[in-house]
Amino acid sequence: MTPDQISEAKKRVAAFIPRVPGKDELPEPSWVGQIKLSGLIGAADHRMAIIGKATFSQGEIAFVKVAGKSVNVRCLEICENSVLVAIDGIDKPREIVLSDAEP
Repeated sequence: MTPDQISEAKKRVAAFIPRVPGKDELPEPSWVGQIKLSGLIGAADHRMAIIGKATFSQGEIAFVKVAGKSVNVRCLEICENSVLVAIDGIDKPREIVLSDAEP
């Protein structure tokens, strides 16, 4: 490199400011996609959701084992073929659709 190129490189290094991505820019962990809705049971006015091996009523919190760890899951809403859940460590609620449900 020439002395001018070295000088320019040093200026660029000194001016460099690392950018830290926000939480909403980070990819979702792969284990989140492994949380599955196994079934829905009960009457329409008191439905329950089976997520992994845990059974949830609306508003309940339980640990679900996924990818070798226990994850805290809160059931926010139970719909006809899906549930809306809040997962610890994930900023936004996630809808989990019953795997054999029609789209």
